[in-house]
Amino acid sequence: MKKHYFLIPRHLQEVIHLPSLLIFAISLAVVLVPSSIVETNRWAWSVIAVASLLLKLFTKLISHFAYVEAGEDNLQIRSLLGEIIIPYENIANSYLSMFGKIFEPAKQTWSQRLFLHPFWFKTVIVLEPGEFPFSYKGVRLLFGKYLFEPRKKVLALLVTDWQELNLRISAALEKKRYKRIDLAQRRHFMHSERV
Repeated sequence: MKKHYFLIPRHLQEVIHLPSLLIFAISLAVVLVPSSIVETNRWAWSVIAVASLLLKLFTKLISHFAYVEAGEDNLQIRSLLGEIIIPYENIANSYLSMFGKIFEPAKQTWSQRLFLHPFWFKTVIVLEPGEFPFSYKGVRLLFGKYLFEPRKKVLALLVTDWQELNLRISAALEKKRYKRIDLAQRRHFMHSERV
């Protein structure tokens, strides 16, 4: 199964990369270069160096483990902290939309609008689950704010290669519908034979 990575964690990694490396380099230089000015605060600069390096590694891990896989029977949404497995039978509808239509820019804070600026006109795969396997608070904790829209009750998948993922989801949903139609036709045929 191909992994379709979420774009927002990737963007977070790109945004954090250079500043965290610069902070790490500067604080490490302050710790290593002998100077009487910073002699008493070397431990603080060491903590800053370690924290910036840990932040860089954490954002790398988040972006690496945040993805969607379309399996044979279900859709697997994973993050560093957990996963959601949604059977195709539980997906009522699937369609394409724009990220900015699902998560309206006017309802975001200025910092969120600035961070999400590259995504407002990106295509997202919108899924309407029949039943949602987790509470909204649990999903937000595991996956962040921009996966589930609670007012519209939809999942918005902003991923790399959305065309392929949409094709796989659509094919699985059609297969599920054909099975349901085929089963209904068989029942109808069996009922008509009895009569």
